[in-house]
Amino acid sequence: MIELIQPAWVPVFLFHETRRNDVSLLPDLMHWQRDHAARPRPDAVERRRVLLASGTLPMPRDLLEYVLIPRALRGREQLIHEHAAPMEGRIGLRTEVRLATTLDELLELALVGGDGDHGERRQRLEALATFDAVLGMAAMEAQTTFAQSKHALKTFVSRLEKALFDGTVESRVWSSHDVNRHGYVTRVTDQDPGPHRTRYVMSHLLSRRLMYLEGKHVPTIFHYRLKDRYAEWLKVLKQWNDPKRRANAFHVQDRCGLLLVVPEARHIQPAVQAILRFLATLPHAAVIEEPSEHDHGNPDSSHEFKVVKMVVTVDGHTFEIQFQTLADWFSASTATDTVNHDMYRFLQCLGFHFPRLFPMDAYGVDWTSAAVRRGLTEYKRRSLGIVFEYRMHRLR
Repeated sequence: MIELIQPAWVPVFLFHETRRNDVSLLPDLMHWQRDHAARPRPDAVERRRVLLASGTLPMPRDLLEYVLIPRALRGREQLIHEHAAPMEGRIGLRTEVRLATTLDELLELALVGGDGDHGERRQRLEALATFDAVLGMAAMEAQTTFAQSKHALKTFVSRLEKALFDGTVESRVWSSHDVNRHGYVTRVTDQDPGPHRTRYVMSHLLSRRLMYLEGKHVPTIFHYRLKDRYAEWLKVLKQWNDPKRRANAFHVQDRCGLLLVVPEARHIQPAVQAILRFLATLPHAAVIEEPSEHDHGNPDSSHEFKVVKMVVTVDGHTFEIQFQTLADWFSASTATDTVNHDMYRFLQCLGFHFPRLFPMDAYGVDWTSAAVRRGLTEYKRRSLGIVFEYRMHRLR
């Protein structure tokens, strides 16, 4: 499911006139990931100092240091807070790195000597990882600026809204949840169950867009978002490490994401066809990935997660459009297993990001340990369960 993310705080006007065409830095940064080791690596620092002195950075240094260093540090800490909170004291950023404000300062921190001190090992790794994340986000900005993506998304959405939607309606619906199946939604109705409703029924007041489907107006939910730059950087790293996706590792096709939620499964195909007819009216639009059900080959995704996805290009920009039923949309935010998008992201962190951001030789955490994985997974499930029970209590 596409999650609705608040727009990045980065002042996009800073990037608009600073774009450079050199994007060859991304492959180098991928190969430099091997430098992220607990052992001292003076050669790793020297490679990065040569880059700084070369004058070929993707954007001016003051923007890298004022905007992207804080974003990289905040992104790393956010991952810990959201998906590994019980270990925050063990894998959280070193204070020296958290307070770094320049690229030169990060490289100085990475030069700390000694191989036996636990704190020094962490400092070296965190300084290099932060430096590389900053340069990686800048290199992606050189490909397509945040301002350009934002303008393309707003333009596409504006055209789509004018063509497909006809007003807004506010109405209340009730969702029934099966607590024996992780809180999945079993039924959504616009009829009030009344005072005899079961305990596990939520009430939702929704503002929905009217979409003309099969001869009548159907209430839909329409969301769109731009992917956060640090999340893009993590996705590029994951794609590079997947042999099947390495050829297109630097292309993040869901940077611009749209989600259309329809009442029932029978509305999905008419909605898809309406989008396809709309695309046919645009002069520079093409479907590059045909509408299809979610790829269940994804090891982190639940077989119960249901979504139809298509990928299109318009005026040279890529958009991922997803379609869901209202019941599946509710399940993706209330379930306590991998149908919940938050649990899906947690498993991605546990299986890929955490072992690379917080390796065993620097942090002493064995991410393959059954005890570690079981403990964090149980903590996550209980956290989602608390949220479920709270929402159930508040939304009755």
